[in-house]
Amino acid sequence: MDNAYLLMSKTGCTQEQAELVLESTEGNVEQAISIITVVSNKNVFIAKGRFACKTEKLFGLFLIQANNTTKELEKLEVIVTRNALLCQCDVDSNWDKFERVINSVSVRKSELSNRNMSKLHHGIIDLFNSEEKANIFILLGSNDVDKLKGILSVKIGKTLDDPNIEMVLSIDQMTGSEKPFTGGKGLSEIDGLGKKDIGKQGIDTSASKIILQTALVLSPVSGVLVSELKSGDRVAAKIIDTTGIGQYLAELMGANRKDQIIPIIAYIESIIPTEMDKVRVMLKYGHGVYGETLISKSAKIKISVERPLVKKKDMLSRINIPAIKEKIPSLPLRPIDVAILLIMILLLFMLMAKL
Repeated sequence: MDNAYLLMSKTGCTQEQAELVLESTEGNVEQAISIITVVSNKNVFIAKGRFACKTEKLFGLFLIQANNTTKELEKLEVIVTRNALLCQCDVDSNWDKFERVINSVSVRKSELSNRNMSKLHHGIIDLFNSEEKANIFILLGSNDVDKLKGILSVKIGKTLDDPNIEMVLSIDQMTGSEKPFTGGKGLSEIDGLGKKDIGKQGIDTSASKIILQTALVLSPVSGVLVSELKSGDRVAAKIIDTTGIGQYLAELMGANRKDQIIPIIAYIESIIPTEMDKVRVMLKYGHGVYGETLISKSAKIKISVERPLVKKKDMLSRINIPAIKEKIPSLPLRPIDVAILLIMILLLFMLMAKL
């Protein structure tokens, strides 16, 4: 009890908090003081933003949670839509109210731009992994809204192909002991999964890591051998996790649309050889969200989800006229045969033109 009162006098914590921390440190007062000092500092930043791409007519909301102690992006929620009315939320409102607005909009799947949401989600993650990271945390710590707004506006403009951005931004600061942003629900509450159940569903609760069942997109002709991939490489992957939390996260990342699995970009985290000719590939979708799959090391993987559009003239150029001529019988042709042949070739060209 003396240690509890000493801890209370040193940190200003309550008796209940003091006893709880002392129990976890086995009575070590200095360690307990260190823990309480860390969690009582306002080291968690929450940036709430609303933006409009004036040229592309895209509108969005985002909520970024970053930890100033670990210098890590902890949570990211993004909404992109063409319906401006869905994004009418005051960024100066309480962060939990802002979170509820994002959650309510995220269920209106038909009105969301899932492709742009996925691009922006990965774009902001890339920003926090870039050389700009240190400057971003300085701006968050100093509450320099204008400069941070400039950095985010440039990133969003480049990601969504529209430099004509209007944005309003607000920054909240929280202590480590306050309720963190969890996307509206704690992971243990989603789809009625309890903590024990989540642990069985591929979620490493001790390390705050979610591991989803994943399938790499194969490309036997133009792909890259798994054995040649390295950490940080971008690949195309599908989230095939059938658990409640897996489906929930897949929808948030734009990897599941109307029961259709959509390939998205992921980053190679590690490749570990296993038995026979297999390798275990760990992918990173975002902070704390990973994918895992077992695949043959001789498999060829698609390294991008982008599919170049084939121009009509390119499709027509693929018609091999000499090859067609070779297949035409060398028998004397009657006028009716020539007419039928010309009609067939004309129909073929019309069909290609429509495609």
